[in-house]
Amino acid sequence: AVVNPTSIKCSFRKFEYFESFCLAKNVVVDTKAFDVYISGPPENANDPSHYAPQPVQRMHGVLTSTGVCDIEIKDHARYGGGGTGVFTYGFESAKTAEMKRVIARESEHVVYVIAGGYGSGNPWHELEQIVNLYEVMLAHHLPQDGGRVVIFDSFKRQSVEDVIRFHSPIYGELIKRVFSSNFPLTTMGLYIDEKRAQNGVGADETNQTILFDRMAFVPTGGTSKLSRGGQSLGCTPSPVITSFISFVMDKLPEVKAVEATLDAVFIVRGVQTSNRRVVSRSYDELLNRIKDNPKVKVVDFAEVGDIIEQMKVVRSAKALVGQHGAGLTHALWMHQGSKVIEIADGFRCHCYTAISNFAGHDYQKISSGANDLASSIIAGL
Repeated sequence: AVVNPTSIKCSFRKFEYFESFCLAKNVVVDTKAFDVYISGPPENANDPSHYAPQPVQRMHGVLTSTGVCDIEIKDHARYGGGGTGVFTYGFESAKTAEMKRVIARESEHVVYVIAGGYGSGNPWHELEQIVNLYEVMLAHHLPQDGGRVVIFDSFKRQSVEDVIRFHSPIYGELIKRVFSSNFPLTTMGLYIDEKRAQNGVGADETNQTILFDRMAFVPTGGTSKLSRGGQSLGCTPSPVITSFISFVMDKLPEVKAVEATLDAVFIVRGVQTSNRRVVSRSYDELLNRIKDNPKVKVVDFAEVGDIIEQMKVVRSAKALVGQHGAGLTHALWMHQGSKVIEIADGFRCHCYTAISNFAGHDYQKISSGANDLASSIIAGL
């Protein structure tokens, strides 16, 4: 079959700073070059969070093309550090691929490339990565029945379960059900091993390539709309975020159908939930005051189950109350017009203001040092 030369299309927009959503066609991954790249020393091996991706700056030659590849990238910083970093460095010195054995061709599904598990285990950063994934679909009018989501720079090659546990322990199930055609999150290494096994090819054999008809490069977490101000930018609610919510809800009808029958859900952080657990006597007094109220629920999300069950819990409430922390990201899944109350002192970030504004909720911030915190919050419900 005749294959068109690799073509690259990027959609740029400026919204406080540049970012890009890039799509490459007819991409060739040299499996042996990838093995060499991924077996090198990680970027931050001593990171206490154990997040140690392979530096994308080292991957020259891993990506090539099936035809003349004329790609000019002048500003690496523009692309951030996620899948678009793979795009930037992978194609920087790309040339037409030599005649090598194509052991597999991914033509049925778009492959969405992200780099590493940025902020893995943090609901905020994992959610940002998914918002970026959705925006890539919109930018290129890609089919929204999913694709295959692949982490490029991960050394994980043991099992899919190991990949999810390490890179997306919170939102892995949502990626599978909503964005990845029911394929679980995987890594490029594991994907290559899968194709080798299917085709009876050994890892020691040279001149192996995999051809991807369409490969979309997703910006890293930390660059999504959620990281920008909401109301201050005149975007309340955000058309992109509200369409993102609707898209997810349509894919998860069992979550969408949940009615808001509780007055409020109060978030607590247990030992398993966060290493940033904040002790607040006034908040503890509040929880003690409302614990017997049948119209409210006190929740430690670590004890609820997977992300789908957590979404059901917050959607069942008219208000979400909690101390500053990533659990408040779940406000995104509440019915539009709900109440979000954040208990925080001083400025930490505009995260939950933005989520509330973008999703069309009523946001209120209350100081933990308020004279009567319980009365202030109860009055705000």
